Amino acid sequence: MKNLDPKTIPLQGRHIIEASAGTGKTYNITELYIRLLLEKELSPENILVMTFTKDATQEIISRVEEKIREELKYFDGTISAKDTNLIDDLDKNIRTEEQELKYKTLKKALLEIDEAAIFTIHGFCKRVLSQQAFTSGLEMDVSMEVDTDDILLEVVEDYFRKYINTDKEKFKLLQSQKWHTPERFLGKKGFKDVVKSNYDIEVPKYFSLEDFKIQKLEQLNLFEKKPSVIDEFLAKAKKAKEPEGARVEEYQKVLEWLKNDELTFPQDISIVTNGGKIRGDEIKPLFMGIKNLKDLSVQIYQNKIYKIVTDICQEIRANFIEAKAKKSVLDFDDLVVKLRDAVYKSPELVEILQKEYPVALIDEFQDTDVIQYEILDKLYPLAKTIGNDTSIDNQNPNTISHSRAGGNLNSMNEYSKNTSLNGHDKSTNEPLLLMIGDPKQAIYGFRGGDIFTYLKAKKSAEYSWSMDTNWRSTAGIVSSYNRLFYTKNYTPDDFETIEDNNVFSDGISYQLIKSTKNAKVNKELIEFDDDFKAMNYFVYDEEKVSADNGRKVLSQWTANEIVRLLNTNKVKESDIAILVQNNKQANATKKALQEIGLSSVYLSQRDSIYQSVEAEEVLKVLTGINELENDSMLKQAHSTSLFGGTAEKFSQFLDEENPAIWDRAKDEAFKLRNTWKKEGIMSMLLEILHNQYAPRVEQNARALTNILHIAELLKVAENRYKQSFQLIKWYKDKLHNKSSNEENTLRLESDSNLIKIVTIHGSKGLEYPVVFVPFITAVNPKAFNAKDINKYYNQKSQETVHYIGKDDLVKKQVDNEIIEESQRLLYVAITRASQRCYIGVANFDKCDKSSLAQFVGFNPKDEWQTLLENITQNQESHSRVINFDEVKKTKLQITNHIGKDKLEAKDFNTKIENSWGMLSFSSMVRDNKPYEYTQDDKSSDEVVDEAVNTTNKKELEYRFTANKGSDIGNLLHGVLEESDFFEGVTIEKVNEFIGKNLGAVSDKAEAQDIKLWLDECLDAPICSLYGGQSFCLKDLAPSQVLKEPEFYFPIDNQNLWKNKLAGVLSNYRGEQTELPNNAKLHGMLHGFIDLIFTHNDRFFVADYKSNYLGDKLEDYTQEKMSAKNQSSFYDLQYLIYCVALHRYLSINKKDYDFDKDFGGVYYFYLRGMKSGAGVYSKKLNKKRVLELDSLFRGGK
Repeated sequence: MKNLDPKTIPLQGRHIIEASAGTGKTYNITELYIRLLLEKELSPENILVMTFTKDATQEIISRVEEKIREELKYFDGTISAKDTNLIDDLDKNIRTEEQELKYKTLKKALLEIDEAAIFTIHGFCKRVLSQQAFTSGLEMDVSMEVDTDDILLEVVEDYFRKYINTDKEKFKLLQSQKWHTPERFLGKKGFKDVVKSNYDIEVPKYFSLEDFKIQKLEQLNLFEKKPSVIDEFLAKAKKAKEPEGARVEEYQKVLEWLKNDELTFPQDISIVTNGGKIRGDEIKPLFMGIKNLKDLSVQIYQNKIYKIVTDICQEIRANFIEAKAKKSVLDFDDLVVKLRDAVYKSPELVEILQKEYPVALIDEFQDTDVIQYEILDKLYPLAKTIGNDTSIDNQNPNTISHSRAGGNLNSMNEYSKNTSLNGHDKSTNEPLLLMIGDPKQAIYGFRGGDIFTYLKAKKSAEYSWSMDTNWRSTAGIVSSYNRLFYTKNYTPDDFETIEDNNVFSDGISYQLIKSTKNAKVNKELIEFDDDFKAMNYFVYDEEKVSADNGRKVLSQWTANEIVRLLNTNKVKESDIAILVQNNKQANATKKALQEIGLSSVYLSQRDSIYQSVEAEEVLKVLTGINELENDSMLKQAHSTSLFGGTAEKFSQFLDEENPAIWDRAKDEAFKLRNTWKKEGIMSMLLEILHNQYAPRVEQNARALTNILHIAELLKVAENRYKQSFQLIKWYKDKLHNKSSNEENTLRLESDSNLIKIVTIHGSKGLEYPVVFVPFITAVNPKAFNAKDINKYYNQKSQETVHYIGKDDLVKKQVDNEIIEESQRLLYVAITRASQRCYIGVANFDKCDKSSLAQFVGFNPKDEWQTLLENITQNQESHSRVINFDEVKKTKLQITNHIGKDKLEAKDFNTKIENSWGMLSFSSMVRDNKPYEYTQDDKSSDEVVDEAVNTTNKKELEYRFTANKGSDIGNLLHGVLEESDFFEGVTIEKVNEFIGKNLGAVSDKAEAQDIKLWLDECLDAPICSLYGGQSFCLKDLAPSQVLKEPEFYFPIDNQNLWKNKLAGVLSNYRGEQTELPNNAKLHGMLHGFIDLIFTHNDRFFVADYKSNYLGDKLEDYTQEKMSAKNQSSFYDLQYLIYCVALHRYLSINKKDYDFDKDFGGVYYFYLRGMKSGAGVYSKKLNKKRVLELDSLFRGGK
């Protein structure tokens, strides 16, 4: 393949770009993106970029924005050096017309970057289905569910209840395989993946019972034709030490079985099972025929079960789809299937999407599955399928695939001229599909990634490119893994002529990778100053190594070597990563590090939060408070860390001479239960944390993280389970099932300055200076056992299928796929290292099937040491083999790594990241500090006016001369909250709040002025947004108003940054808007809405503002209040409030319809609220409310 040059590749057709690890994939994506902006003159919203994680989408957006700014700075003359030549050299003082056009294009793109079509694959599908609901045929009011396992379990339970439990034969057959309950059917060794997937299901070839009966009769005829042979055999048996008549009886049973229609072979027939004792040229074939029939009967019985199970899976699949449709629910896989079906059924939808997204860049393409590819294949067809002749040399694409893929130099140069930045050709309408990935890093087969889809797409590509220079690692690291993965000797002079080697599998070759002096790692090299190499194989060369012992020994060696590195004071803990394959390896590694005095963090921990100690403690607290009349349960609650449970405190409860202590505890629990009922579960738990919590010292950060996480999950569940007993039942079920998905996986408390333990899967895309891979020769022997349920690629049908049954050829293919993926895992692991790598080697069971064994040619008769020396003896390999015996004598302890200089206090000037927390509107528009749990947050809106200067003139109304700032705001809010609108404001209530807000007035005599002011506000006319007569607050009955309602809802979007909120606000305002400090927002959004009221059957959000805008009512017009709303981001505030109300109504109001039920917003500027002034009103744009709602939920 020709090496990729992003400045010259054709911007048309289908391209496959193979980007080996560390070769600058994201950099090249941004280069291509800029070309598409300038040459295709596309807007960001028309350049489709898809990848597979939300983090990756955010990175690409950031890199594209950074690149655009860089190009603009070059235009402006701010910088002179440029990394690319995408924009022609120019004179700072003279710009051509075309250069000016490019500048404007990039400037426009920068303003539109928040609208960039950069999605995850599921995000793209969701966006298309929602925006094109009618064309795509998507049902209305469909909700997204991350986890639909509960629906699937309901479907299976219903199916078993109707069709299995009532059918004794089916139940017995399933019971023989332990698949006879819904839980076992979907369990670890069950069919959950089968019924949730869309792959075809295959079963072994059916052998009919009729054919089996014929074979039995044929065998019976053979026996009947040779009675003398049988008689002689039985006579010899009698003379031997056989029990008298035993063989005769067994023979009679076999004969009877051959005559009847029974499938199951009789039990305890030793003349078949001990066939080795049967001798004789004539008798032995007769009984071998019986043994073959017996084996066939078992196979037929098994195949009968497999056929029944396959039918069950097919029916449950259909029922599962139907159940989700009835509940109007989709999961992530449904999104892709729905869009695939839609583009195949609707040419109109295809045309719409092709116009909207004429180009697509697919990142991490090796992780694409067949359904995702079918969508791309339909949207970006080959040139021959759309009737356009767009080949470089004007030939049919099929006849020029080699010139496109290999890079016909003359044609390419001609193309470059025709499509240069100074005169590019846009005449072709051929779509552009760029598929960017590395098949050597296809390691996500367990979650749907399909390497065979990649290979199919590669064959269809009209252009093929490679990226052959590593910009991440040192020359030593690159050379060392070149030697390992290429598997053959080579010299540096061979790079340009040597052929790629298909060592990973057919179609996945290894291309020798070049290093570069310009790699970023060369600017921050660690001076190791030892005898180790870039790649180091440490070999534990015992003949046979058990899994437990191997993990222990290799992890101890790893810990020992880490100590040695740290003691040099040249390597830091944060430089080191240990890559493992599973939790057992991680735990062994963590234990070895702890024993030697080192701290680490397991970044790939996928344990459920419901498995934590804190989860059990929260259950005790909830149960104890809910049933506080039960002293035993309440005491259990007080034994937890949430209540600061200590032996001393608990003993006081048992003191019969001082019952008042226990009575006080019960009173506190009663108050907490009231808080739970009135304000919700979150309020109660936060109150307990604030007043009672006493964390265990050794797990302080982890415990608090877990409790807050659980509180968030309970708050979300509370929306569905209103009653406390319902919520507790739901929570108990979660603890019992210990289900794990993204929402309930343990969150990390901290990973700074610690040694990192990561699974190889979790390490993909990351890099570390020093990497240890201690257990790569350890395989799971059970993975190679014959299984009843298999997923494999059927070479004949050219598609991935589920195979239910046992078959030698299928097993061989499955085993090959396991080994090939393990090879790719080793590639991912080793290429994470930028400066040094250590590989552990040991003779684990079946280590000949390990990934390393495939590359060095190991088999059980070989010695690892000898084979590894073959690939390390050449100095160019930058590798070394370390015999374990050399190392066992050098066990180290922490020494000078923690010297006196390490104990000296240092200045801390780094901002501590605290992205998860309780957030409010104020934190979003100001410093983004974690939100403290207080009702005073609403008053902070008024602080912005404290600096306003005005003359206190006697002739002005009091409302204009009243004090400024938060105290007066709190006073006005408080009085209005606690006053009956119809009855009006009382002087007693005003005085009460003056006492609480002493800075609100200069003289207590102002109380009467405040009363008069607020009464005028209650009488002020409010124009109806929907026609008809105006009304005032005094007209609203108590049943029509809800004062100071509190709301919480989670920000489910794991990658929500302020600039995304600013994008929604920009769309709402119709102009570009920025929020201060583009920080990440993650946690719970909390707030208080001053007032929600109903009028003419519609719901309205209202807020009181005491802001000073001027001394006249004319200063409080719609225009001026709108300007104030925008300058203080109050429009964002009321959009958030509307999302909260919209969510509440969606759940609690039957037949809720936004267009009919949602009224709008009123902001009451109290200083000007009189005679029609001071009332800001706005109908809400449904699209913007739903857009913000979707953003918080995790949408784009």
